[in-house]
Amino acid sequence: MGPLQYTIWKSLFQDIHPVPAALTLDPVTAHQRLILSDDCTIVAYGNLHPQPLQDSPKRFDVEVSVLGAEAFGSGVHYWEVVVSEKTQWMIGLAHEAVTRKGSIQIQPSRGFYCIVMHDGNQYSACTEPWTRLNVKSKLEKVGVFLDYDKGLLIFYNADDMAWLYTFREKFPGKLCSYFSPGQSHANGKNVQPLRINTVRI
Repeated sequence: MGPLQYTIWKSLFQDIHPVPAALTLDPVTAHQRLILSDDCTIVAYGNLHPQPLQDSPKRFDVEVSVLGAEAFGSGVHYWEVVVSEKTQWMIGLAHEAVTRKGSIQIQPSRGFYCIVMHDGNQYSACTEPWTRLNVKSKLEKVGVFLDYDKGLLIFYNADDMAWLYTFREKFPGKLCSYFSPGQSHANGKNVQPLRINTVRI
């Protein structure tokens, strides 16, 4: 299930809407300590004081997270996220109506379908409880494949399309991509951003 080789993506080109990687981040949802690039495809944690951004019910105020600007309610979609050199991150999908305020449990029952890198070199799916992933080498890029109508969300190592984890769900409404670069540390660890990768077919 899902994209196993880029040759398959070429054959499916007409059936994928949108074409892979037509994603941007939604600044209105971004935590005040997150810094987004001008084109809203890169997000990093800033060590400075929180930015003086207008509060909104849409903005995360505890979790250092941001949602994608596009909401998916049908179809097949694929994108990639560059995670290289980081020691902590969380990516996936979230229901567009998820709670943004306070401490949040990132799990399917709360409308989040994510995988996480933690403790520098461990990977897990954010299930209840977490499911440890069998990752043979440090991930550089993660591929995210959504078949909304079939209730499938599949994560891959985007460098070789090795399978990482599959969520099988009946999604409760439209979904947005979800990104958390994790907090940076004074010792310089985890300062690298998350970047939406442009997939060229």
